[in-house]
Order: sequence, then structure tokens, then C-alpha cells
Amino acid sequence: MASVMALVSKGEFERDHGSAAAGTTCPFKSYTSTNKALEPLAAGGDLYLVTVRPGEALWLVAVLRGPRHIKGVWTAAANTVPVADARPLIGKLRFVSGKGMSAEPGKLAMSLQTPRALTDDDVELLEALAAGTAPTSSAATKPTAAAAKPTAAKPTAAAKPTTPEQPPAATKPTAKPTAAKLQAATVSSTANAASASTATASGRAVGTPWATPPDRPAAVPAG
Repeated sequence: MASVMALVSKGEFERDHGSAAAGTTCPFKSYTSTNKALEPLAAGGDLYLVTVRPGEALWLVAVLRGPRHIKGVWTAAANTVPVADARPLIGKLRFVSGKGMSAEPGKLAMSLQTPRALTDDDVELLEALAAGTAPTSSAATKPTAAAAKPTAAKPTAAAKPTTPEQPPAATKPTAKPTAAKLQAATVSSTANAASASTATASGRAVGTPWATPPDRPAAVPAG
């Protein structure tokens, strides 16, 4: 089964659909031609109709599904595919001949004067366009916005180390006794020891009053 692309002349299109624009559905029902290049359609292919608008704008204007040839006219049910800008396909359609379309200014319509048998890849591209899933402009799609550059995270300021608590001031040791004081204390201690020794030899403790000696009688008071 082979599908074919054929050209609708500028004069015919403007006569019947002069007010059409992209998105308009043109109710084509037939295509009149006896060109033998259309004969593969008899096997059940579809007929894709295009026209060239001012500025070398290629439009897909209709798709006749499974047309039948009757007395020089290819007839099918009314077209339901809206007009679509086919310029993005100019460099992509290769046709069975492999020649593609001329991209030279003023020669696009001339290169399509003869109907072109389509490859399966060509049909896929045209169906995507008819379904509205193909680009509608030959201009490359520009990105909507430049990707945001990642901002480098600034390091947070390092926390300053806190000053460690100062240990409490050490208690100053008491002044050591001088050598003179030590010597005086030693002399005093020696003197006290000597006094205690003397008192012991005398028969009394230091600080104890003298007792009456036991071998002396007590004095009798006079008459």
C-alpha cells in the first residue's frame, strides 16, 4: 500500500479556500488528475495534498483517506485534517525516489508539480504533522530560559573559639618562717625544757607551790 503527496495549485487553492489559515479545515473531497504517479493509490494508500503559499511556505491542506479513482477524479470522504505549516518537513521528506524537495527560493512549487510516492518514514512525518504533534515552524525552538547557574554556597563564618575560662588564681602560700624566727623558737623551746628539768629535780612541777616538807613539824602558834 503506497501513499502519495500531490500539489494543489496556488490559483485553485485561492479560488476555493482563499481565506484559509493554519488551523482551518478545508473540506476537500476530491482531487482531479490523470497523472500516472497517482496510480499506487489504487492499492489503498492515502493522498496528502499540499500547496505553496507566499514566502515559500509549504502547507499541508488536506488528507484524502483511501481515495477511489473515477473518471479522472480521485474521490474520498471529506477531509478532517486542519491546515498545518509543513515547512519543517521540507528537508526531511525523501520520497520513494530519494530526491526530496528543492529548497532553492522560487523552486519549491516547481519541484512538486509531479505527485510523489511516499516512503513509510514520510508518511509517519506527515501523520505527526496532521495530528499536531510535529513542530509547526522551521525555526529551531529556542529554549524558554537559560538554565539557572548554580550559586556557590558561601561558607558560613567560622565561629570564633570562646576564650577558655581562666583557672582561679592560685592561693599564695603562706610565707615561710625566716631562719631567725626558727632559731628563736628553738632557743625558747630549749629554755623551757631546761626549766622543766630543774623543777623536777627540786621535787615540784613547774607552777606548783612549795609544800611543807614532811620531816618538819608544823609551827605551833604562840600562846
